[in-house]
Amino acid sequence: MDTHPQLLKGCWAEGWALDLHTASSRLTFTAGWLTERTAVGGELYHLKYELKREHLPALAKAAADFLKERLPEWRLDLIVPVPPSDTSRPFQPVEELARAIGALVGVPVALQVLRKVRPTSQLKEVEDAAQRRVLLQGVFYMAPHALHGLRVLIFDDLYRSGETLRAVCEVALQRGKAAQVYVLTLTKTRSKR
Repeated sequence: MDTHPQLLKGCWAEGWALDLHTASSRLTFTAGWLTERTAVGGELYHLKYELKREHLPALAKAAADFLKERLPEWRLDLIVPVPPSDTSRPFQPVEELARAIGALVGVPVALQVLRKVRPTSQLKEVEDAAQRRVLLQGVFYMAPHALHGLRVLIFDDLYRSGETLRAVCEVALQRGKAAQVYVLTLTKTRSKR
């Protein structure tokens, strides 16, 4: 799958998205918004919003191929997926992707080390970054020293404003005592809303 990695800046050592989520979006008179997705964005859309599991292997392989290039430097001990906001889905794409990626690169995946202690609304509906930050305060929990001395990859499907990843990384570093935290998402939106 064709990717165009996007650097993600934040409180982590290094972070990347495999590509932008959309290639373009334009308003038409007949069909409303016409959105063209990148290869990764299209696969993610089918997996996450249409719940088509057959798109999972290609996404996992693209992420694993990207990670394999960084493993000699990052020396990851663990992959930690971001807990889902929408728990009503019949399967959780981020968790399943993390498991598949971990199997392909030979890095264990910890699904239970990071938890949400209270539900959050779909943050894509909240445009203000400061409001997102407030909504995410105290949402994530990790046992003290749960990642002590480990080099950890925080994995999520979509980077929008970076507030979720910031909150998770702060918990991993401050409470979990991770030695180093890296970030990988499949896609990044063009806007920060």
